[in-house]
Amino acid sequence: NHGNEKRVQLYGDTLRINSWESDIDFNTQGWSTAPIVVPSSGWYFIELDNRLISSCGNAQQFVQYSQNSGTWYDLVQNTTRYGVDTGSQPYGWRKDIVGGRNYFNQGDRIDFRFYGNHWTTSGQTDWEVRNIRIYQLNEEEVVLPTAMVSSASVSLDIADCEMQSVLSSVNTTAEIQRTTIEGSGSDGLGLYGNENSLSLEHSVIANHTNRGIYVAGETGHLQLGNSIISDNTSHGIETSNAIHHLEYLTIANNGGVGLMANDNGPTSIQNSILSNNDGTSFIADGVLTEYNYYGSYPQFQEGSYRLELYSPAVDAAMPWHTDQHMPFGIGGLRADMGAYGGPNNAGWGGEPAPSGDPTISSISDSPQDQGNMVGISFEASAFDDTMIPDNVTSYAFWRHYDPTGQSIGTLDEGNWELIGEMPAQSFNGYAFQAQTLGNTNAFGTFNSCYTV
Repeated sequence: NHGNEKRVQLYGDTLRINSWESDIDFNTQGWSTAPIVVPSSGWYFIELDNRLISSCGNAQQFVQYSQNSGTWYDLVQNTTRYGVDTGSQPYGWRKDIVGGRNYFNQGDRIDFRFYGNHWTTSGQTDWEVRNIRIYQLNEEEVVLPTAMVSSASVSLDIADCEMQSVLSSVNTTAEIQRTTIEGSGSDGLGLYGNENSLSLEHSVIANHTNRGIYVAGETGHLQLGNSIISDNTSHGIETSNAIHHLEYLTIANNGGVGLMANDNGPTSIQNSILSNNDGTSFIADGVLTEYNYYGSYPQFQEGSYRLELYSPAVDAAMPWHTDQHMPFGIGGLRADMGAYGGPNNAGWGGEPAPSGDPTISSISDSPQDQGNMVGISFEASAFDDTMIPDNVTSYAFWRHYDPTGQSIGTLDEGNWELIGEMPAQSFNGYAFQAQTLGNTNAFGTFNSCYTV
């Protein structure tokens, strides 16, 4: 209702802030328990999610933070000019991050303030805030100790990053995409809480002095795909009490076991390369394994974990799977094993895989034969290559049979007869002379239709 109304309400995990013709000043400095206590000294980022549903009239909104009950500093500023009858532009859920100037000492109390004011009349605010958190970036490491958050859990959403390690000692749900975590003096990716969930795609976990990935606790769930876990001093992956779904992974050249699953739940390993790990490929109970390579000669390209064309892992994954992009898939359409293959390999880049169909570039009348023959010129199939398993070996030529010479627009309209074949020779282009059914003359046009 109009007239000096204001409300701050906790709805699930979201703080709702509503006002009409009224200022709001809600902060945590009076709380007996600090929202956040800094676990170790260093430079920190502060991050929060918020959305502005509506802001009409002359209203402003701020989220601020203080260190040890001192000066308030702005995290979010939604401002407008005096005398303008339109508030800040509404926006959907977004992530605001402040970093670089926040040096906190161990034990510091961090408080937050939600402040809104209005000018003259009709100032309205409908605003929501959630997931306020701090985290530290020291030497490209993300470290989230238990004391850093007021609850016993944290959610991580990491994409398109390069860092040394990600370590969390609380219950963690982590989604990591297109990220390289490399070169730490500890575990590369360590989730040490009692309940953990990890989703990893199109990422590299490599060159750590302990394990590449370690997921501890009483329950865990790992969904790993199209990623590389390599060259770690200890195990590539170690877990406790976890469920695993591992697909299109390259786990290679680790100093321990490729996958060490202690007291594991249901586990599947499919379409993956587990090679040259110092222990064995995996230690786990009741594992479903399909279409994996465990040998010592996967034939990686020099200096990377992409496959050579003659690798035994090329075109060797599940035969009903295809590479979505080529590159990074190579060979024929059938999916390759390992990180760069399969129907979800587009996250690495490349282009959509070709269909493999030859393309007719022209059909022209052969000279000096009164229209009885035409030359069909066509571009070779993308899989006309003797180096490719299951490559194209021949081409067939078909003519639509219609004595009336009518034109057709699709293959489904045709009545096709085989008129010739030729072997594939790895050429870029070919030509074939085909007989016509008739010739255009004074009585009208006659069409002959072909497909390759």
